[in-house]
Amino acid sequence: MLNTQQLYKPVESTIDQQPYQNHNNTINDLHINSEFGIAAAIEAKRLADKHGKDFFTCEDLVKITGFGTNNIRQLMCSDEFPCIQVGNRKAVSVIAFTLWSLKNNLCA
Repeated sequence: MLNTQQLYKPVESTIDQQPYQNHNNTINDLHINSEFGIAAAIEAKRLADKHGKDFFTCEDLVKITGFGTNNIRQLMCSDEFPCIQVGNRKAVSVIAFTLWSLKNNLCA
């Protein structure tokens, strides 16, 4: 069985004299991302169970966030928000909304 030291051997480089620097940052980022993902999954499950839906519409987000309808519509039209369009309606999956809200420090 291989351990992480066998998988990530130092790379000799003439440009960078510290070959482990990027490796350590990557491992730390993976640890933070895995904790973030677990928290997002738990929160997404809670929201899905509470509202009985896998996708939220504009009206659902108004109830969940307390923001006004116009603000939610504007948010759903922005490129930063992870919504999908089905016909003329826009919706966001519970997990995508949860990840977005956690990344933007919005507590739902």
